[in-house]
Amino acid sequence: MNKVRDRILLIIWGLIHGGIGTYWVLLGIAFAFPGTTPDSKDYEEDMMFVPAGWFMIVMWAALTILTVVLSRKDKLLSFLLPLVIGIGSCVGFMYFLGQRF
Repeated sequence: MNKVRDRILLIIWGLIHGGIGTYWVLLGIAFAFPGTTPDSKDYEEDMMFVPAGWFMIVMWAALTILTVVLSRKDKLLSFLLPLVIGIGSCVGFMYFLGQRF
């Protein structure tokens, strides 16, 4: 019973981490690498968010690596498949949202 519960929780974690985590890391990349030049008006404001962007990227990577390391080989597929599905759903949602506006 505990194995089934652990697998279900790992699948749910993979979906959440794939969907929301992908959005989180893309937002972190946007903050860490702003597209402004030093002579632009908003340069100071954009540079203020660079540390937050790097924090978001490192946090996402740490959670991903920790989950993969703590998942044993028999449970790794239970995490990676929902992770890929979550990433695909996040990218698809952002694509269709971009098509709307």
